[in-house]
Amino acid sequence: MAQQEVKVDGKYYPSCAAACQDLGIPIEGDSAHRRLERWRRSNPGHTIEYISVHKPGTQPFLLPQQTSRHEELKQKMVDIGDRLRYNTSTEETCVGYRHDVLWKPGPFKQDPSHVIEICAGGSLPKDFDALSVASKELGTKGILVTVDDTDYHKALRRFENQSDIVVVKAEIIDILHELIQTDLEFLKSIFMSNNKW
Repeated sequence: MAQQEVKVDGKYYPSCAAACQDLGIPIEGDSAHRRLERWRRSNPGHTIEYISVHKPGTQPFLLPQQTSRHEELKQKMVDIGDRLRYNTSTEETCVGYRHDVLWKPGPFKQDPSHVIEICAGGSLPKDFDALSVASKELGTKGILVTVDDTDYHKALRRFENQSDIVVVKAEIIDILHELIQTDLEFLKSIFMSNNKW
C-alpha cells in the first residue's frame, strides 16, 4: 500500500506515520491516518491537507479538505457567538462535560452564559445530560443543534418544559449564520433596544 503525503499546518510530511511521529501521536493498533484525524478533531484550529499518491514524474495535487457537518456547525456557532460579542471557546470542559461550544459574557467570566451541543450522529443522551447539568448547575441557556429530524423531535419532547434549553435544526443555524455575517445591523435594529449590541 502506498503512503499518503500530508501537510499539517503547512508543514510537509512524506506520510501520515511521519506526521504522527513528529507530532508525538502514538499509532499502535490503528492506522496513522485515523490517529492523525482524531488528533485534528481534538485540537481545533489545526489544518491537515492530504496529498494524493502520485506516480513519479507527475505533479501531486491536493485533495479538498473535508469538514464534517458537526465541525461546520460548531464553527458557525463560534462565528455567531463572536459576532454577538461573546467570548467563545470550543471543546472546553465545564460541570463535568466537554461541550462543543461555550459563549461567555466577558473575558473574565469563567462560567458560560450559553452552552451549545451539536448532535450530528453522536450521542443524543449525552447531549441531553450535558445541557441539563449546565442549566441546573450554572443557570446557563442551552442550545441543542440537531442535524437529523428524528433527533430534533426527540429533543423537542425531552426539553418541552424547559424554557432555558432551545432545540434548533441545523438548517436554521445555516440561515442565521449567513444573515448575521451579512447584515448584523438589520438584526440589531429588530432585536435590540438602546443600541446595547
